[in-house]
Amino acid sequence: MEFLTSSNKILISIKIIILFYAINIYAKDIEVISKYCKINWTQNYIECKGISAEGQSRYSAIRSAEIIAKSHILEFVQGIKITSEINVKSALAANSTIIESLNGAIMGARVMKSEYLKSSGYGEAYVRLNIGSDILESILNDPSIKIVSEDNFSFFSTNLYADTYYSNQELMTIRKIYKDLVDRDKNRLPLLSYVKTIINKIEDTKTTGIIIDATGIENFEIAAIPRIRDEEGNELYPKNIVSKETIFRKNGVVCYEAILNDAQKNKRVASSPLVIKAKSIYGHKTSDLVIDLKNKKILLLNKKLLRNAKVLILLSL
Repeated sequence: MEFLTSSNKILISIKIIILFYAINIYAKDIEVISKYCKINWTQNYIECKGISAEGQSRYSAIRSAEIIAKSHILEFVQGIKITSEINVKSALAANSTIIESLNGAIMGARVMKSEYLKSSGYGEAYVRLNIGSDILESILNDPSIKIVSEDNFSFFSTNLYADTYYSNQELMTIRKIYKDLVDRDKNRLPLLSYVKTIINKIEDTKTTGIIIDATGIENFEIAAIPRIRDEEGNELYPKNIVSKETIFRKNGVVCYEAILNDAQKNKRVASSPLVIKAKSIYGHKTSDLVIDLKNKKILLLNKKLLRNAKVLILLSL
């Protein structure tokens, strides 16, 4: 019996180890990797490696490796989709000032790590650019690029239902309506209980972010600025909601995850995100996601979260 017990303990230990490694294997960021570069769409950055020629001094080798890594970024970044219609390469072709701005960002790319192999006299360097605060800032600050609007959020007219979501911003107004009804002795009006229901729902629901669930959506392509649309094609996000400054500060309009459990823990959407299911892509716009009417109302009633770009897209691997 002792032998069987020991065997069982060994088997249990092995299963725990396998489970631990399985969690680490599958709980990965969404990355696109080439020979010298990778783009991380969960944390929204590009990182490239540069390798110098051999037979150099430490300073020369590392400096050369950094310059080579930055040249790899310049080449790699041009293939990134900004929206369904525009990639970085086409934006650069459209305006020479963007080239200067992006070159400046690349020259200032952060060196994440550098190494020198003394025996061979060559160096390696890894440099990084952020998608939002570096690349998009270089492009969107050019007035000729009309991708996102500078306008304030335009409120869409929607029918009010007590079983939908309301933002905390609306709570003060609803409380005042409720108090007015009470003060005027209109307690018997059906509207009173309706408003009270809304207040209770807001107080019970503290949504900290929005997850757009695009799992199972065929042909969706990752972009730095994906669009969320309704079934008629009207753009709901980010147009007229997120300012350029917020995009740069939050390092992008959205981030991406591939596992719901990871997405629900992502700091961008914090501890209690709302999950909205996408229906499809919008026609040939492969980076635009469509949501139905019910989810449109829910999305637009979370204005504060949208304005702060607290949005994550969940993808299938």
